[in-house]
Amino acid sequence: MVWHKILAAIKRRNSSRIGILLIAVPALAMSGCAAAGPPISVDRGDGEAASVSAVDQEDFVGTLGAGGGDPEQEPAYYYLIDPPLSGGTQNAAVLVSTSVLPAGSRLSLLNGEGTEVDSLRLPAVPPALKTGRREHVLHLDNAAGIRGVTIIPPPGWEPPESSGGDEPVASLTVTSPFFGAVLTADSVRLGAGSALSVSRGSSLEWAVELPAGRMGSGASGDVVAARGRLEIDYVTDVEGEAVTNGDAGAPSAGAATAAPERWATLDLAGAPTGSRTDDAADTTGGRAAVSYRARLTAGSGTIAIPGPALGFVPAVVRVSSVDSGVAVRRVQWHERTARSLNARSGDVARGDSARADINAPIPADLATILSSYPQSAWRRDEFEVFSWSAYPDILVFDTDDYGTQARLFRRLAFFVEKRGFRGRLLSDDELSGRHGWNAHNYRPEGLADFFTQAEAEAFGLNAEEELLRELLLANGVIRRAADGYAPGKGGILSISQSSYPLLRELLITHEAYHGVFYEEEGFRDGVTEIWNGLSDAERSYWRGLLSYMTYDPADEYLMINEFQAYLMQQPTDRVRGYLRGVLAPRFANARPAQRQEIERFLAEHPDSFIRAARAVEELLSVFSPLAPGDVLLLLPADGEA
Repeated sequence: MVWHKILAAIKRRNSSRIGILLIAVPALAMSGCAAAGPPISVDRGDGEAASVSAVDQEDFVGTLGAGGGDPEQEPAYYYLIDPPLSGGTQNAAVLVSTSVLPAGSRLSLLNGEGTEVDSLRLPAVPPALKTGRREHVLHLDNAAGIRGVTIIPPPGWEPPESSGGDEPVASLTVTSPFFGAVLTADSVRLGAGSALSVSRGSSLEWAVELPAGRMGSGASGDVVAARGRLEIDYVTDVEGEAVTNGDAGAPSAGAATAAPERWATLDLAGAPTGSRTDDAADTTGGRAAVSYRARLTAGSGTIAIPGPALGFVPAVVRVSSVDSGVAVRRVQWHERTARSLNARSGDVARGDSARADINAPIPADLATILSSYPQSAWRRDEFEVFSWSAYPDILVFDTDDYGTQARLFRRLAFFVEKRGFRGRLLSDDELSGRHGWNAHNYRPEGLADFFTQAEAEAFGLNAEEELLRELLLANGVIRRAADGYAPGKGGILSISQSSYPLLRELLITHEAYHGVFYEEEGFRDGVTEIWNGLSDAERSYWRGLLSYMTYDPADEYLMINEFQAYLMQQPTDRVRGYLRGVLAPRFANARPAQRQEIERFLAEHPDSFIRAARAVEELLSVFSPLAPGDVLLLLPADGEA
C-alpha cells in the first residue's frame, strides 16, 4: 500500500487542503486502496470489533457536518464508526492505545452531530519507564455516541510501513473510567486528563497529576465530598536491584534471610480550591496537603488511603523512595471508597447493588482504621468493615461499642475458642453475663463450622450474626457447600470504639499477627516448628497460661497461634517484662495451687520467652513487613500517629 507516500508527496507540493483531497482520492483509487488514512481498530468492549472506515475530509464533513482537523496542518486523517460507539451509562470511557503515533499527535472523538466529545494530545513517555506504548482513557458522557475520529500527527510524520498494510496505528476500546497512571510490561496508561512524570537518580519518583474536579470532589473539598480512595501499587526487589518492568516475587516458604526494610514517602496535595476542615493536613498555597511514610512489603504490595480518611480529593500524588529497589506500578483514584465485589454468593441478591456496596470492604491500613477514618463516614451506624491493605483478604470490623461487637462475635468466641464451651452453640440465656473478648480474630474454618452447625441445629442466630454470615459470603471468607458452609479465604479481625485509643492500638496489634498467621503459610509452618521445638515444660506453661486466659488448651492450632501473637504484640525487648512481670503474677494469683510450679518454671527457664520471641521475630521479618509491636505501615511523615 502506497497511500502514505502519496499523501507525503502531495504535502510537499504545498497545495491547499481542497487540492490535496481532489488529487488524493483518485490516486488512492488507482492504487487499489480505498482508505484515506492509516487503519485504526475499534472494539466495543464486548469482544466485538466495530466497523470503522478511513475516509477523506469531504465524506467526513458530509456525514457529520463538522470540519475536524486544522486546515493549516497536514496530514489529517478521518474515520467514521458505524454504528456509533455509545457509553450507555455514566461509567463509560474509551481507551486509546498506540505505539505508532508520535508524541504531539492530536486525536479527537466526535458525536453524530460533529461536536467534539473529547480530545487527546499524546504526551511523550518518560524515558525512565522504558516503554513505547501509550494508553489513554477518555471519559464519555452517558449520552455521548462516538461517530467520528480525527487524527492529526505532527508535521513531517509519516506512518511506518506495515507488513500487510492493515496494522492499526491506534486502537480504541470501550472500557471503564480510570483516573491515574499504571505501568505494565510494555505500556503506560493514563486516565481522564492525568499526567505523569518520572525522575531517577538517587531516588525513584512518580508524580501523577489528577483531574480532581472530575473525581467527585465537592467545592469545599471536605470529608463528605472526598468519597473514593487512592491506591498505589509497587514492587520491590529483595536482592536490592532496581525494578523496572515485570513483577518481583514474594519470599518463598524456604527463604532463609529477612527481606531488607524499604520505605517510600507519599506527598499528596488537593486542588488549589480544596481545603480540609480539620487539623490533620497542612495547607500549602491554598491547597490541602499531607505527607506519609509507608513501609513496603517485599515482593509487591498496595498502599490504600480512603478518601474520607484523607479528607480531600488529591490533585497531585508524588511517590518517592531513596531505595533503588522500589518501583511504582500504579497510582489510581477510585470513585468508590469500597472495593468492588467480583463475585457474590447466591445468599446475596445479585440485583441489589446497594446491598453489594455496603457489604464491600474499604481498603485501608490499620493506622487509618485506628485513628484517621471518621466514624461519620461509616456506612452503618453500628460498625464499618475494612480490608487490611497489607493482607486484602483479611476483613477488619470496627464496631461502635462493645455491645455491637458482642452481638456479632460473642457466641462465635465461645464456639471457636473458649475453654469448656468449644463446639457448642450457647443460647442467649447461657451467654448472659459471660464475657467474650474486647477484640476478636477468626479464620475461615472456624467461621464455616459455626454457621454450618447453626444451620444443622436450626439454631436461631441474632440479626447481627445473620448479617455477619452475609458479609462473609459476599467477601468469600466462607462459601456455600452441600452440607452447610465451607472455609473460603482470608479471615476477620475486630476492635471496638469502646476501647480507649492506646488499648485499641494494643488490641489491633495483637490481632494483626493472627492475620499474618492465617495468610502466610511459611510463617505459620515456621511458628509451628518453633512451638514443637520448645521443651515439654515450656509448652505446658503456655497451655496453662492460655487456659487461665480462657482459651481451650486442647486446640493445638489455637495454642500455637496465641503463642506467637502474645510474643509479637510488643517490641522484643519488652517481652520479658510483659510475660514475666505482668501475666505471670496474674496467672499465679488466679491459680494459687499452681503458684510453686509457676515460680519454679520461671526460675528454671529465665530466657524462655525472649528466646522464643527472637525466633518468631526473625521468621516474621522473612514473610511480613510487620515488626514486633509495630503493625502500622502508613504513618504521617512527621512520625505522629
